[in-house]
Amino acid sequence: MNKDNAYDWDAEFSKIYCEFSEFKKQIIECLIKSNTELKRQLDDIKQRIDDIEQRIDDIKQRNQKMKKIIYSDILIFLFGIAVTITIANKKLK
Repeated sequence: MNKDNAYDWDAEFSKIYCEFSEFKKQIIECLIKSNTELKRQLDDIKQRIDDIEQRIDDIKQRNQKMKKIIYSDILIFLFGIAVTITIANKKLK
């Protein structure tokens, strides 16, 4: 009778171990898929960050160009005022 009980236990243990092995395999596959999906999401986030940084750089460059244009316009305007004042002073004398 003990032999039968031991054999039954071995069979039951083997069955449980096979089920556990299959479950473990499924968990590992799920983790691999999850890691792959997480990596893809991280890559997407990195790409979006790179795009935003590029847009910021573009805006900075445009701002520099606009500053140069504004400074040039101001200098031309001031030069025009200086010339006008100089001409007006010569005519008043």
